[in-house]
Amino acid sequence: MISVPYPVIFTDLDGTLLDHHTYAWDKAMPALEKCKEANAPVVLVSSKTRAEMEPLQRELGLTDPFIVENGGGVFFPLKGSLPPPAGLEQDGGFLKMSLGVPYPALCKALDEVAGVLELKAKGFFKMSVSDIAELTGLSMQEAEKASKRDFDEPFVIDDSTPADDALLRAEFRKRGLELSIGGRFYHVHGKADKATALDKVVAWYKTNGFQVISVALGDSQNDFSMLRRADYAYYLGKGPAPVEQVPRVIQAPEPGPSGWNRVILDFFHNLPA
Repeated sequence: MISVPYPVIFTDLDGTLLDHHTYAWDKAMPALEKCKEANAPVVLVSSKTRAEMEPLQRELGLTDPFIVENGGGVFFPLKGSLPPPAGLEQDGGFLKMSLGVPYPALCKALDEVAGVLELKAKGFFKMSVSDIAELTGLSMQEAEKASKRDFDEPFVIDDSTPADDALLRAEFRKRGLELSIGGRFYHVHGKADKATALDKVVAWYKTNGFQVISVALGDSQNDFSMLRRADYAYYLGKGPAPVEQVPRVIQAPEPGPSGWNRVILDFFHNLPA
């Protein structure tokens, strides 16, 4: 066992590490460099797909695990500095840990629930690439990557049939599924969530002898499970910190990558040697 505290940073992307509108992350560069200097893994955690996250992982210069589709899967580097977990499926240069429900079952459930509640709900599986690009502000190339889903189905509900979130969640739970609400979309997925995936990654580092301190950053409801589970939790949303849902959460001084930068630099400044 390595007795020195070992921070592992778990971060949401859109509205947190990435600017909500431009998807830029340059304002977080000093803190990202500090993480590398401190040998602190930065684990990307998002509703994004593997196809979206792998190039971002490379762009950020990260070699740590990353969590896709709201905790539906974890990808561990095949040739990282630590031995990967045993018994996982190889997928390119990664080993895939599947935690979620297969995608076709999610699409079927969404149609069923929309019918029961008489909602005009439209998931990505019914959208063209151009529809996804228009809704997200992504380029056509990036929207194509966003459409390649495995464990999580984003959807929108037409304003003409507003949803009662509690009823919507209850209908999905009747089918063994969960509802998350992100900055732009509703998401239906299996019972695995961001906290489930965080636990798997923390357990892996502990298996390799590290005394993990988990640090989580997020900006919306679908981050709350992860924020509740972490040792240190930071909220980067535009409204007040959700202290009722996440009692120990700390409000970042500002949203997005500039807030991310300040929070992480302050965390390392205050971390005992």
